[in-house]
Amino acid sequence: MQLIDVMYERASFWERGMAFVIDLLFLKALMIAFQIAKVKLSPWALFLIYFAAFDGIAGATLGKWALGLKVVSDDAKVAGFFVGLLRCVLLVVSFFLLRPVHDNLTGTRVVKGEAL
Repeated sequence: MQLIDVMYERASFWERGMAFVIDLLFLKALMIAFQIAKVKLSPWALFLIYFAAFDGIAGATLGKWALGLKVVSDDAKVAGFFVGLLRCVLLVVSFFLLRPVHDNLTGTRVVKGEAL
């Protein structure tokens, strides 16, 4: 058992899923705003930048923040941009497997709020 597992309660599949839906709705609204403003940006580029920056640097996307969740590394710290970017790329694999392999492969966890 790792220290992270003692300090935090893990977020459930459903909590993570709801946060992801909130994030997708936000990203869709952002894409519409970019189209109105005539800003050309690939949806995939926006997806990568959004999740890498928010999960990696801030510790939570808007969806996770709204539900009181955050992403932490195995040592209970913010993961960092490049780990966030790798998590985002591996998220596609996790989506098809319905298992959070992106967490295991990057040494991160999605946890509930504050440390216990």
